[in-house]
Amino acid sequence: MISLNIYPNYKSPQFKAGYPKNLVISDIRDIPGLTCARCGEKMLSRPEFNDYIKKFVVGASTALKSPIFDRIRSSKAFQMIEEIAKAHPRTPVSKLISEKLETDAFEETESDKIRQFVIEESDKMCKKSPQTLDLLERIKSGLSEKKQEMLKYMALYASKYPDKTFAEIFALSEVSKTLQQAEECEKFVYDNNIADFFDQVAKLTEGNESAEKIKNVTLDAIMVAMSMHFPAETKQIYIKFKFDNLYKEIDDKALTEKLNILVQDMPYLEFSPFASLNKYCNECDDMKIVNDFVEEASATWDHIIPSSKGGSYSTENGTCMHKHCNKARATIPYYAINEVDPNFIKNIQKQMNRIMGYITHGILITKDRLPQQVNETLKYISYGKMRLNIRNFLKNEQKIIDQKVQEKKENLTNAETILDSIRDEIQKRHDEIYRLQAEIKKLKEENDVFFVEKANIMEEVNKARQEYNSAVTERTCLSRDIEKNKS
Repeated sequence: MISLNIYPNYKSPQFKAGYPKNLVISDIRDIPGLTCARCGEKMLSRPEFNDYIKKFVVGASTALKSPIFDRIRSSKAFQMIEEIAKAHPRTPVSKLISEKLETDAFEETESDKIRQFVIEESDKMCKKSPQTLDLLERIKSGLSEKKQEMLKYMALYASKYPDKTFAEIFALSEVSKTLQQAEECEKFVYDNNIADFFDQVAKLTEGNESAEKIKNVTLDAIMVAMSMHFPAETKQIYIKFKFDNLYKEIDDKALTEKLNILVQDMPYLEFSPFASLNKYCNECDDMKIVNDFVEEASATWDHIIPSSKGGSYSTENGTCMHKHCNKARATIPYYAINEVDPNFIKNIQKQMNRIMGYITHGILITKDRLPQQVNETLKYISYGKMRLNIRNFLKNEQKIIDQKVQEKKENLTNAETILDSIRDEIQKRHDEIYRLQAEIKKLKEENDVFFVEKANIMEEVNKARQEYNSAVTERTCLSRDIEKNKS
């Protein structure tokens, strides 16, 4: 099953003057509206892919009528979903549940299982072929020629079977049989054409001292031409370089000119739309068919220096391409593509312009040096022939850096002013402390004098008390003596 929830918390950004507001991203594949470095057409960002794939899913009203839900139709959880669907009949079930129903509404284990089952099954339900075709036509510019050719035949089937989905159409035996016969017919014609080509090359080089060498290169070229792994454009670039190297080893220039004319007309085993459509006859899964198309229009990461050639996985060694452009490029060097397609470097520049805009507006973070790094990589692999125009970006970056330096300088000046005032305040506090310490010292000295005076007074008081006690004792004795004399 194809996941429709790659970015569950993603919300479509609001745009202002070409740049989204309140959006922060760290991967160039998430930039909306980014163009392909190879063909120059717009690609779907990863979040946009997630949003677009949901458009093919039928609305809740249609999905919930499916017989697959008959066994749970009487459950409380299903009835709850049905009730919400009445108000939002065209909204996909998964979106309906995530946005309109609280998670705690399915607290019971059994209810949660029903919720999960309903989401998974409804997400497999695709719109009828005419609606599906209309959605695919909207991203047609981002599709390969192969897929665009397939859409033409799918349009015929959609007009013939408007009440069926494409999976249901390709499941029909009459459709499968027709596609298989057409595929076999195309293969038969190609086999004859490639055999004629080889005979013409053999006849042209017969008796030439380089005949064996030419034969080996031709057989190698035929193997490439018959391969279904790469599109015709990729094969042409590879075979051209093969024969260009061969021509350098042949002295007979007249022969090379004639051979070159033959090679230019060499037949390539291109994809068969009938073969590709016939594969869908065995799948019978609408969302897989849809995903097969939408993925092609999505942004993928392409290594400038292929990883098989020692290229790193770092950002400075990459651009973004459609999936089909990425596959077509294979491991062909960028400089080789640029030699046969002058628009290649222009398309890379076009992509980098948007990336630089997102960096400048603070939307693409942690990639401030990406333009310089990619430019250096391109210059390195092309010996300086491929380079990007990033002068304005660098000037703007320099301006931003100068502004930051000025801000930091002003902040430093303000900080120094504050520091000076703090130092003055500290000095005042220190002076106050010194004054208080001197006062405390004086008070301590006065306190010591007070204690000495107190001790002296206490001594005099004790002495006076003793004298008083002696006087009292003496008076008592005298009184006794007087009393005795009286008696």
